[in-house]
Amino acid sequence: GEFRHPQAVEALSAAVARTDVSAEARLHVVQALGTIGHISADPALTVAMGDSDASVRAAAVAQWLEIRDQQGAAPVVALIDDADALVRRQAAAVAGGLREASARTALEAQLGDSDAVVRRNAAWALGRIGDSASRSALEAAMNDASGLVRKTAKVALGQLR
Repeated sequence: GEFRHPQAVEALSAAVARTDVSAEARLHVVQALGTIGHISADPALTVAMGDSDASVRAAAVAQWLEIRDQQGAAPVVALIDDADALVRRQAAAVAGGLREASARTALEAQLGDSDAVVRRNAAWALGRIGDSASRSALEAAMNDASGLVRKTAKVALGQLR
């Protein structure tokens, strides 16, 4: 990955799906794919989003943003309700960063997550998406126990169309 050569994507992609390598090795492969940043890495990152190890899934979501000319975050949407809070945090942030409209319903559901950072990222992402259909969900988030979530929801409400 350090040389950022797209020809390495094929070999790295094959390594992502291997079950005979450690989670740490798969994690480094995912990071290398993000470092290369070539759109041809999307299928491999999508595979990594289904990995049994949460750190690999979280890295795959994070690296999705590193891909040049990335057009959307549809594969990330399924991870917005992942069992792992770090994965949920990353997925909400990436969905918002790429303004993935298909994530709206999942993000609204995450406004009730047990993790305050997930709730904050979901509110931020809904603001970035900007769909006025999220108004009532964001208004409810204005009563969140976390001041960070309340402030983010207030800003997000101002971004709705």
